[in-house]
Order: sequence, then C-alpha cells, then structure tokens
Amino acid sequence: MIELIQKYWRFYCVVFFLTLMLLALLLKMFIIQAVDLEYGAAFLKQQGDRRTIREEVVMANRGQIVDRRGAPLAISTPV
Repeated sequence: MIELIQKYWRFYCVVFFLTLMLLALLLKMFIIQAVDLEYGAAFLKQQGDRRTIREEVVMANRGQIVDRRGAPLAISTPV
C-alpha cells in the first residue's frame, strides 16, 4: 500500500485538490441558494429578470411582394 502511494503521489494530490475545489464550489452554491438572504437566489433572479425581460414595440415596415411585371401580389397594411 505504501509503495502505491509513493508511486502515485502526484495522482492522489491532483484528485485531492480537485475534490477540495468541487466541495468548495458546492458549499458556495449552497450558501448562495439557502443561507445568503441579501444576495441570495431571490436577489439574483430579480437582477437577471431586470436585465433580460423587456417589452418594446418595433414597427416592421415590409416591402411589397410583386410579380415579374411589377404588379403587387401582397401589400403590407399597418395594423
């Protein structure tokens, strides 16, 4: 067992640090979602909605669809 640890010590160090980083990330996610009331999930959802949900009226002026002689086939009318 000691020989395996001595032979693969770099591998075990990398696995240990990756596991440690994963646990730190999970802890931070838990703190944001469950514990932090000032900057928690509700605050972050409100900030995201404020940045993405907008209503804006855009007038779309379309051209006419004509045949090869120039006679209109479809005409856009304002609604």
